[in-house]
Amino acid sequence: MQNTQILISVFHENENGGKFGLSQCPGKNLKKGRDGKVHQRSIVEDLENFKARGVSVIVCLLNNYELRSIGVNPTVYQDSAKRLDITLIQYPIIEMSVPESFESMDEQVIFPIINFANEGKFIDIHCRGGIGRSGLIAACLFKRLGVFSNPHEAIKFVRKKRDKRCVESQNQYSFIVRYFNL
Repeated sequence: MQNTQILISVFHENENGGKFGLSQCPGKNLKKGRDGKVHQRSIVEDLENFKARGVSVIVCLLNNYELRSIGVNPTVYQDSAKRLDITLIQYPIIEMSVPESFESMDEQVIFPIINFANEGKFIDIHCRGGIGRSGLIAACLFKRLGVFSNPHEAIKFVRKKRDKRCVESQNQYSFIVRYFNL
């Protein structure tokens, strides 16, 4: 298994020391990923590394089927997070798609992340590669945090900070624009 740490792009830190960042899925284990790279990671080792770096909350935007499709055993993931005292929030969003509603996203993801950050916790948000769905959540967080009032600026920042491909689909981009216009 690969021993190197997963890059967590830290996006925001508040006055309480709470912060959130984005990463690829820990434990990804593929002979050849979409990026053409081999991914041979261990979910147990990755979570231990996350914990050592201060991560205490993980928001996983994948369903169990998608986790298994990239070589991550959902039961081992959940058990390892629990053993390490990492809070695991699973809020699946279909790849290239958007949350079911603004309300469900706020209630199940955005507000809990803000609350954990206000408690001084470090939150990692991931999807498969930490780009599309994770970028969408980060941009929406910036609206709720009052960091950006313009959706295009929030998306631009996420792309600059994490990857130019962040917010991958037009559907995701439009969702963020509508969210900012609430």
